[in-house]
Amino acid sequence: MAANGNVELVWIAVKRLDLADDGELDSEEILKEIAFPPDVSSESLKNILKTAFELDDNLVLKVPVQSTLRNQRKSLIPINSKIAQNGNNRKYFLEVTNAHQHIKPLPKTVKLREQPETLSATFNSIINRVEAMENFMPELYNKRNAKIESEMSDLGKQLKFLNQRFTEAENSHWEGMFKKNPLW
Repeated sequence: MAANGNVELVWIAVKRLDLADDGELDSEEILKEIAFPPDVSSESLKNILKTAFELDDNLVLKVPVQSTLRNQRKSLIPINSKIAQNGNNRKYFLEVTNAHQHIKPLPKTVKLREQPETLSATFNSIINRVEAMENFMPELYNKRNAKIESEMSDLGKQLKFLNQRFTEAENSHWEGMFKKNPLW
């Protein structure tokens, strides 16, 4: 667990799930102490892991493999230069699996519309809306005239009512104070 200079030593056990069909191996894990130099990219760290555990993509049935790093609690850990040092009793697990080993991918079923189809559908939608407006235009003129006529008749009735009230108010005259004495 001691670091030599700037190099961090990390204990990693590899699980080769890509070699078994059911995803589980009965053989023991390979445990190694690997030195990670600081400030190195994740791709170079993956290459260090491949060389340390002899994981060559071409040797494994010509199928691409994926490697994931997990801690003691089985949580995923990113493979980068910030991996904390550990001891052999708190080792990390490197799981090597085939791509789509546990899940069989389905063929792509979503068909995306082509650009000309989308443009023609949009163009047809606009044409239909313009035609509907052109068909509705004569009715708009008639509806506008009917609305103006109804509003004018309502205003005429209100003016007639107000004129009647004004004439009634003009005919009234003041006859003095009270005709009877109030009882207070």
